[in-house]
Amino acid sequence: MVRYPAKAARALAFLKAPLNDISVFVEDTSRAEVWVAIIRKHLPPGREIRSVTPLGGRKAVLDACRNDQGQGPPRIYIIDGDFDHVLQRRPPPLKHLHRLGVYSQENLYIRRDSIEGIAAVFRPDEDPTEVGERFEEYLSGVWSPVLRRLFALYACNEKLGGGNVTSSFHIERLREPGRVPPQPSPNKLREQALNVFRDLKRRHGTRAVLNCLSTTRPVAKSLPDASVISGKTYLLPVTRHWIQSEMGVSLPEAQTSLLLIGQCRGALDERLKRKIERALS
Repeated sequence: MVRYPAKAARALAFLKAPLNDISVFVEDTSRAEVWVAIIRKHLPPGREIRSVTPLGGRKAVLDACRNDQGQGPPRIYIIDGDFDHVLQRRPPPLKHLHRLGVYSQENLYIRRDSIEGIAAVFRPDEDPTEVGERFEEYLSGVWSPVLRRLFALYACNEKLGGGNVTSSFHIERLREPGRVPPQPSPNKLREQALNVFRDLKRRHGTRAVLNCLSTTRPVAKSLPDASVISGKTYLLPVTRHWIQSEMGVSLPEAQTSLLLIGQCRGALDERLKRKIERALS
């Protein structure tokens, strides 16, 4: 997917107006077809979108949005929630801006109803509700507790400033080898957490890190998984492996995303749906 400069966003909105009923600008520089599928879930009947415009990161999307506060074709600039929800940060008050209520776009469609829809197609001999329950129990019982604690620490790394890889530290590096579906490795999780903690301690002192954790841990515990844990590098890979092991469906990551989106019932983000409807009205 071609990456466009932020300064070109307004011109691109006019240029793509004949193709799209609404222009959508996103952070991602890959998997455009996934974003198109997401937006189509939120369009009113009779409306269409054929492409989205990647700007290459949150800062680029925010800069483009700041430079495009006037009138023009219907458009929306979308940024991920990232650590904003755990750190309780407000989005900039910009016209046309939408911040996802979840960590990343992948979190929008990792849902029980999407799993039940896949089960109805690929496991017709089983009750889809029971399959959905097994998936929820797997995520909430096996991965959610350890990842919430880890992402509370990652949020402190974001807030205080650290040198370790955090949310992009892929979950494949934190699982037990050979276990299907994936199971967390206590030793690998402990090592990753210690590496991040020690780096923050060296940079900012023990008290500052512990004070930060005293805030992020309860917030991370109170929010839904989707607002705390990265879908891109954590929950989606685990979900993909689970679908493969439980239902025998083996697809590349982008196709897995499209399958999940297609089986979701209704809008993935009600706030996004309302914002798109207002832009088109």
